[in-house]
Amino acid sequence: MKVYDGDNVLDVTKEVIASYSPTKLVEVFEATAVYYDLLSDMSDLIARGIVTDVCDAKVSPAVMQDIKKGVRYLTVELDEKFGTDSAAAIWKRTIDSINAVRV
Repeated sequence: MKVYDGDNVLDVTKEVIASYSPTKLVEVFEATAVYYDLLSDMSDLIARGIVTDVCDAKVSPAVMQDIKKGVRYLTVELDEKFGTDSAAAIWKRTIDSINAVRV
């Protein structure tokens, strides 16, 4: 699975994610969720022919699937480290932030 740490896309294991500090876990979750949303939008723009000059390897279905797996596992880890209510609040804040910049 892959996550985005704000600078790089990283191949990680569940053990690596489990070793993150609570602060790093939230930071990586938020960055990965935003990155996945951006990739989804880019894929749509590419499919519609609006964006044409991109590195296909970075927005391939396989990469998107790996990032999606990362988001899902980060969500599980948030729940384990913070509890369901706090994890849901972190998830909601992230989604609200993504939606706030949409027009």
